[in-house]
Amino acid sequence: LQHGNRALASKEMRKSQDRGMAHSEESRLANLLRRVSREDDRDRRLATLKQLKEFISHSESKVTLVKQLDTILSTLNDILNESSKLLWELRQEAASCLGLLCTVLSYEAERIFKWLFLKFNSSSRDEVKLL
Repeated sequence: LQHGNRALASKEMRKSQDRGMAHSEESRLANLLRRVSREDDRDRRLATLKQLKEFISHSESKVTLVKQLDTILSTLNDILNESSKLLWELRQEAASCLGLLCTVLSYEAERIFKWLFLKFNSSSRDEVKLL
């Protein structure tokens, strides 16, 4: 009986750690999205966008990406539609993140593509469509 209780406690600890891991992944993702949206310095913003790309490609928790997909897509859309010509590299990285999301979340690809086509068809900017 005591051995069973220890196994049960161990199982509960793993569940708790998994929840903590998911929470820390969500926090990290939220932090990256906030920084890429608010940062004024182009180089720091580009570095943050590259960190976001790495997060997407190496994410242990696809659940986090799916839960935050609308926020991720909205943030990337904002970057794609910024007007400054100086931000071409940022827009390319954002487009790369979109492609990576489709790869990593292949089961959500149809949803992402529908969103993409809707946004791009409503965009009046040719440079966004070229990405």
